[in-house]
Amino acid sequence: MSSPWFELLDEPARAALKPTALELPDAAEVVVIGGGVAGLAAAAMCRRAGIDDVVVLERGERLAGETSNGPAGLLNPDMQSHRLSPRFAEIARQSTALHLELDREWGGEIGYYPVELLVCGEEARGVEGDPHLTEHLDGLGVAALDPQVALTEPGVLLRRQWGLNPLRLCAALAAHGGPAFTGTVVMDWDEAGGRIVRLATPRGAISPGTVIFATASVPGRWMGVSQDLVKGTTVVTDPAPFRLNVAVIESILVRQLPDGRLLAGSTLEADLEPEALPQRVAEIRADLARLVPAAAALPTRWAWCCFRPGTPDRLPVVDRLPGLDNAFVSAGHYRTGILAGPGLAAALATWIASGRRPPELLPLALDRFAEPAPAVSNVPEEG
Repeated sequence: MSSPWFELLDEPARAALKPTALELPDAAEVVVIGGGVAGLAAAAMCRRAGIDDVVVLERGERLAGETSNGPAGLLNPDMQSHRLSPRFAEIARQSTALHLELDREWGGEIGYYPVELLVCGEEARGVEGDPHLTEHLDGLGVAALDPQVALTEPGVLLRRQWGLNPLRLCAALAAHGGPAFTGTVVMDWDEAGGRIVRLATPRGAISPGTVIFATASVPGRWMGVSQDLVKGTTVVTDPAPFRLNVAVIESILVRQLPDGRLLAGSTLEADLEPEALPQRVAEIRADLARLVPAAAALPTRWAWCCFRPGTPDRLPVVDRLPGLDNAFVSAGHYRTGILAGPGLAAALATWIASGRRPPELLPLALDRFAEPAPAVSNVPEEG
């Protein structure tokens, strides 16, 4: 089964993700390759930075149809210090603030809603949230939070995290990011003078001022290290006759959608089967029943999986591509594409518009994977 996110959209949002075919222009100031959240955010933030002539090329039949279709729809910036690094946690917090700012600018098109997140077990170790919005609880404090949640171990309560339909975010970004062309694969490109001067597609050729590769993985030509995919499986139940006071991260994520359905899962798996495996779905349902016993009686409405492309340090690559003055990459976002996508896209748009790389992008440079040069001794050899 596919994820519920597209079905839960209204018609205008669905239409934004299925743009009407147009004639591809001969040229554009910025051409974004990839119509997932990273590419759509890059296009929208370039427009927001004053670059009006932006085009998105997507190989699939609709926008946000692959990795961006599968996330659990939770912005949890305060988890990133523990999961990735303190520096990336700050990027995630800044991006979350931008999420909310965009929603205000765009009249609530995205529709975020606040979530209180209870983190227990191994996931709680090292969590460092905003001290004014974070509470460390003993077992009695955890048990008192929600009568439906059967946890009595110590935990951390993170306030002002945010829920959303990730495809509603993508639809809003698409509506503000310039024309998009689906079913359009970039088959090849021509280079001259250290620039990409022509992109070849089935719709014809387009000459870019700047190219942004917002594909799931870093194009192999420039990536000197291995990249891998991690699979995540998620299920959604029928609406529950009760309301949860908190979302929970323990062995799995459990949160309640606005219509009452329970979402559970967001696992990390090594297999690359393209479907949600019945055994994995059963394990998620067993964990859900353990954490929220009343959920055991709720039927499963959706079960799906998605693949998260990762780099060795699990941080994305946002950089200019070596040897090409007008080509950039935003890829390898692993579990943080929805969360950090707008913030990283805004920084990238600033770089393109100003010609200066923002300092927050330095830790995400491609050359962090380069092998160090061999040590050179200044001691003369004997002989």
